[in-house]
Amino acid sequence: QQLKARDFITNAYDNFIAIGSSDITNQRVDRYLSSLTDLWTTFSNDHDAILMAIAVLPDEERSLILKTHSYFKKQIYLDTETCYLEASKKIKSSLSVEPTVETRADLSIAQPAVASSSVNQSLPYEFPTSHDTHYSKLPLIEIPSFDGDPSKWLNFRDLFASLVINSSKLSLVEKLQYLKTSLSGTAAHLIQNTTLTAENFYKAWESLLAFYDNIRLQVHTALDSLHNLKPMTKESSSELERLYTTVLQIHRTLETLQRPVDTWDDVFVYSTVLKLDSDSVKAWEDKIGSSKIPASWKELTEFLVTRLFSLQAYERSRGIKTTYKATAKTNYQGQSENDTTSCPICKEKHYIVRCPKYINETTDQKLALVNKHKLCYNCLG
Repeated sequence: QQLKARDFITNAYDNFIAIGSSDITNQRVDRYLSSLTDLWTTFSNDHDAILMAIAVLPDEERSLILKTHSYFKKQIYLDTETCYLEASKKIKSSLSVEPTVETRADLSIAQPAVASSSVNQSLPYEFPTSHDTHYSKLPLIEIPSFDGDPSKWLNFRDLFASLVINSSKLSLVEKLQYLKTSLSGTAAHLIQNTTLTAENFYKAWESLLAFYDNIRLQVHTALDSLHNLKPMTKESSSELERLYTTVLQIHRTLETLQRPVDTWDDVFVYSTVLKLDSDSVKAWEDKIGSSKIPASWKELTEFLVTRLFSLQAYERSRGIKTTYKATAKTNYQGQSENDTTSCPICKEKHYIVRCPKYINETTDQKLALVNKHKLCYNCLG
């Protein structure tokens, strides 16, 4: 695309005079120069996009591209800029009265990259700095990749909005760059033909929202996960941890979707107990005793946490190593056996859902704590 634009700009004056001197009028010159300027603007913007894409690469890889790729070795950008300026000058001089057209000074204001790219001929492809600092190397922001899996959408949406969309330090082009590099699979295909321009960021984000921000689909996905819970294969802390964190994440997701989960205790209790190992079921039945009132979700989660502690203590005393590693981000991920239950906020031995510093805060304050400690919006892990 850049090479095609370069060829047209290079031959712009020859193509113009080919129409014949008798047909050269002020209006024709204005139209031709306007089209040429538009083409140059597109070429320059695409050049900026190329620089931004290279800017996020590791230093060694970026340096290799700048030194070896023909686009940079042959200084395509500078040569094209020279051709554009010469063609514009010749076309304007074809009339005794110079038509209205953007001057070089105007272009320097509208296209800062043009001026900055041609300042230093010895190093023409330094990334723009000075008045266009947002084109420097993008700051490192760790955002989980979204591949189109509906179960991962809420976490990605909220995290991306918090870290990128709500950031006042990032330009719209940079936000779009982050968005494109954070997507994979079917999600990436949805905006793969979107060019890196400021106005395209909101269009791309709205496309994702329109396709994935589907409450009905999110609810169905969560309920499907609940219905297809993998049962425990044996009595072990790793198996119980897997089941507990999975169900808790489903519950949190449905809460986020503002479903009436407070009235769904029977469903969650039944579905979870059904997947427990036989020894855990027996322990649960001993816990509820002869009560004829259905147990609440709170009672079951308290039982599961207590039993998890007991199994972990027993396995440590016997030197048994747990092998479960969470596939979703949970409260246990990345922690050792001895501090499995450490609260990420106050560091005490309890879960975040029971942390006084968390439960006593307002919604906005809770959100701030989640962002500060980089927790999952769905399961608070």
